[in-house]
Amino acid sequence: MSHALRSAAVHEAGHAVVALGLGFQIRSITIVPDEARRIAGLVVFEVPSADDGNVVTKSIAPEVLARTRQAEAIIVAAGEVAVRLAGFDACGLAHDDCEDDRLSKDVWDLVGVPPWRWRHLARAAAERYLGEQWYAVQLLTNELLLAGTLTGARAKLLAGDLPLPDMRNLSGALDFWSRRDCR
Repeated sequence: MSHALRSAAVHEAGHAVVALGLGFQIRSITIVPDEARRIAGLVVFEVPSADDGNVVTKSIAPEVLARTRQAEAIIVAAGEVAVRLAGFDACGLAHDDCEDDRLSKDVWDLVGVPPWRWRHLARAAAERYLGEQWYAVQLLTNELLLAGTLTGARAKLLAGDLPLPDMRNLSGALDFWSRRDCR
């Protein structure tokens, strides 16, 4: 089994475990490369809406979308974090970097909080959570290496019931800095 394939499986499993822990619905996870999009794998998930009862999105508008974007930023950070926790070199993350930039811009536009005030906290939340839920990352990684692609239902079954990641520091930063004019 190639080093690159195992790294891709760990990367996508990291994204998936955090997404599941945050209550996002996963449609599929794959480590089948997509040459046209220049990606080695992909997790497709649905972003929770404000009225679906998800813990992440229970807030007062306009912070609803900003909090959802921050939750998505934890998911994005989790791919690289998982790769590093597994001892691989993190490379080929341009797609994640672009997504992280988009989410950061959304948060800044919505509530006026620049990325340097909170992105490191999203990464720290991903590191903490994946460290605590590493068994789930390993289970999904192993299954991805065997199957190549998993349905969201299969991923959820394998990962089991996951606790909600601790987002207090991230939420606190958003609350604190959104009360100040950072623009």
